[in-house]
Amino acid sequence: MATDQRPPEVHTALRGLLAEMIGPIAIRGDAEAAAELTDMLRAVFGVDLTAEQVLGSPSPGGLADAIEAAWFEAGGTAEELSERLSALIEDD
Repeated sequence: MATDQRPPEVHTALRGLLAEMIGPIAIRGDAEAAAELTDMLRAVFGVDLTAEQVLGSPSPGGLADAIEAAWFEAGGTAEELSERLSALIEDD
């Protein structure tokens, strides 16, 4: 597991972005909604989460934790995640 730790502002920004992303999907606790969100997270962040991980962490904070864990396990750094978030937030 990577030892790279994210700054608190990165986690806050990630939670905010996720709240916007999952709002329209309205996770209903079903496999179809979870699959849609896992596809979106893969496209946006390049992380592979399972439907079970998504259903087990349906809040923005829980998803932020899962995304960060997957990001760091794949070798990403806090700086790279921060840059990705900045680009996504600027595109809004």
